[in-house]
Amino acid sequence: MEKEKYRIKAKETVDNIFNQIEDLEKKRQHVSKNMKAQYDEQIAALKARSAELEKQYKDLELSSGQAWQETKDKFSESADYFKAGLTKIAEIFEKDQREQNHGQA
Repeated sequence: MEKEKYRIKAKETVDNIFNQIEDLEKKRQHVSKNMKAQYDEQIAALKARSAELEKQYKDLELSSGQAWQETKDKFSESADYFKAGLTKIAEIFEKDQREQNHGQA
């Protein structure tokens, strides 16, 4: 993939990740008391790494040559971490919602 296209895609990835974190924070109010601690822990872990992801994106914009490839690899690893973390939080939310709905039936 051409560098500029990758940078554009990386920016979209960063924006998407931050939007998803924001959406999940809004859903927190609908999480049961039993799951809030686990939910909060996962969001806190992602937010703690978000500064690192932003830094890697900025490094990606500024790097070239072999450094660009290394930076690209680090950014990809971090993006994968976030995708997995966001999936885990979504699963916690969905499980909690199923349990709440089951309890109401």
